[in-house]
Amino acid sequence: MEKLKLYRTCFIISLLFLITNSVFAQLNSKSKVENVISFGAKGDGKTDDTNAFRDALNSLLSSKIKNTLEVPKGVYLLKPINIDISDIIIIGEGTIISYNTKGATLLEINGNNIILQNLTFKEDSFSRELVNLNGNNNQVINVTFEGKEKSKSDKVIYSDRLLHLSNQLGKGNVIDNCKFINGRVGVCVNGSFKLKNSEVNHNIIGVLVRPSSRNSEIAYNTISYNDVNGKSGNDGILAQRNVDNIHIHSNTISHSGEHGIYFQGSNSIIEKNKVFNNNKSGIKLASYNDQLFNHTSKDYYIGQNNIIRDNLIYDNVEENRTNAGIYLQAPLQKIMVENNYCYNNYYGIRTTSVYSKRDDKKRTTLKDITIKNNKVINNRGTSLWIEGESNILIFGNEADNLTTATKSKNVKMELFVLEKNKIDKITLHNLNGGRIMNNEFKEIDNKSSNLNLFSKSLEKNNIKIKH
Repeated sequence: MEKLKLYRTCFIISLLFLITNSVFAQLNSKSKVENVISFGAKGDGKTDDTNAFRDALNSLLSSKIKNTLEVPKGVYLLKPINIDISDIIIIGEGTIISYNTKGATLLEINGNNIILQNLTFKEDSFSRELVNLNGNNNQVINVTFEGKEKSKSDKVIYSDRLLHLSNQLGKGNVIDNCKFINGRVGVCVNGSFKLKNSEVNHNIIGVLVRPSSRNSEIAYNTISYNDVNGKSGNDGILAQRNVDNIHIHSNTISHSGEHGIYFQGSNSIIEKNKVFNNNKSGIKLASYNDQLFNHTSKDYYIGQNNIIRDNLIYDNVEENRTNAGIYLQAPLQKIMVENNYCYNNYYGIRTTSVYSKRDDKKRTTLKDITIKNNKVINNRGTSLWIEGESNILIFGNEADNLTTATKSKNVKMELFVLEKNKIDKITLHNLNGGRIMNNEFKEIDNKSSNLNLFSKSLEKNNIKIKH
């Protein structure tokens, strides 16, 4: 009886094994591997291979299994191709050149689960975009995108992108170990994405993060010499308008025409980056109330809940002295600047309001700002230049000097806190209450603040007061 049970068990296991193998065999039989050469592509750098590529892609449209199109080593001239297809791998050592594109996108794929791998795309004929992927869960791995030459434009061109992830609601898209060289915009991203381990060099804008971008990561990239014209927008990373929940970390960002990172959103973290030799600010935060994504409130949009921490920021602001290593420009609120090392910038850390005679006071909002445990030394201008509306906490910093200010003499900064800092000299303007306690100062230069408001707390500081 026991032997019979054992035989039955063995039979069932064998049957399941055979069924499983049969299913996999059927699935595999539906998957295709095609080669563009089989469809007539020459790859000789002289022949128009557009039809061969289009026919090869069309041959893979019917299957729901992830198919593969191989592009072997060679130089392939292509006119624009726009195709709806999903579940496909396009892989190979081939170089694809834009040919007679007349400003159109070279390769536009509308679909999901696309993998582009190991290819090179080059612009010879003018193309607004070399590649546009519009979908979800698409991957671009070890691909090089290259313009014909470094742009000489005297303006920033937002519309031209080497690679564009264009789906505003896209999810799960990944760019990994790629190169973006000599574009007007190196890479432009929307929706949810990861941009990692890539090189973005010699573009006008390095990385353009569109307002629809949410829940995304930019990490371990080298972003440098995106410095064509120094005009507004000529940044290493430009995160536009109300982007949200973006984690920018562990990048090296240098030699941008304007800012290293210009961030205009909320609920994000900028950390562990090395940011240097940018023409204006190393890291700048601001916010705007136009071109917003799904923002239906009539209230003025205010960037908030952002953290800037553990960054190394130096040698920025070579020519423009209004910028800083870290620059916070109103309207902003609930911002944490912590554990950064800023040296040899013009301003080290600067917060500035935007004075306006308009009734819209939200435009000038700059409050709930914490600047904590930063080392801000050997900057060419003021190490800490602090403007604000209320609830400004300066805690535990080491700095050469600090100045408080407001844009109007009629405006006073409320609830200012200066505690446990080591600062050689502070200059106080337009304060109205708060506390200054347990600091180490060499000198206070009191310009227009009423020190009597701080008389009790001042006794607890190690200072010499200069009136």
